[in-house]
Amino acid sequence: MNTKKLIIAGISSLSVLASTNAALIAGVDFSDAGGANDATPDDLNAGDGITVSTWSFPGSTGGVSFDTNANTGRVSAPVGKLNGPVTSGVAPVLTAVPTDGIHQFSIAIPANVTLDLTSVSFDHSMATGGANSRWIAFNTSLDTDLLYSQVSVARPAFTSTSLPLSGAPYTGLSGTTVDFIWYAGGEGSGDIDIDTIVIEGTIVAIPEPSALSLLALSAFALIRRKR
Repeated sequence: MNTKKLIIAGISSLSVLASTNAALIAGVDFSDAGGANDATPDDLNAGDGITVSTWSFPGSTGGVSFDTNANTGRVSAPVGKLNGPVTSGVAPVLTAVPTDGIHQFSIAIPANVTLDLTSVSFDHSMATGGANSRWIAFNTSLDTDLLYSQVSVARPAFTSTSLPLSGAPYTGLSGTTVDFIWYAGGEGSGDIDIDTIVIEGTIVAIPEPSALSLLALSAFALIRRKR
């Protein structure tokens, strides 16, 4: 084998160390292992190096809570509740990002991992069985406008939503933080029931520098022997 082919072989060996995997990244099921209330966002892939934050509420109104009514008659109980402000019962247009009723958590992607986000899914309904109209909206910190905005169905029904994330803003993410943001509001109290949040993506894990160095040295040692 000539020197050029040996170098190419060494580069190919380095690329084998990188792995690409579709994976669950983060989520909230609003229950702990024992079935009790738990709104803490979960790291669904502890080995990927990506970390998940707790909820934060940048607006003047917000918060995640639980109530008995939200869990009555629901197979998926317990479910959570986003506490939004009293607003119009009309869902915002996609270009009108709300400045209140903000509920968000984030993922931090380390510099040695590259992530392509692929989807976000969640279930929602109005936190009431009455006539008050309430809405939910969603986007990420990578977006200028809303990705989703809809009036919810009345409790106890649920709307299951799956939003594809595709294109340049969601690909090649590395050494950065991404926020996932839900907005709630509407008539009466503006509260929204929410359940089964799941964030998915494709992970490219890049080998540690030490591993790359060792393999590179081995490749060049082989080249020297062949010479």
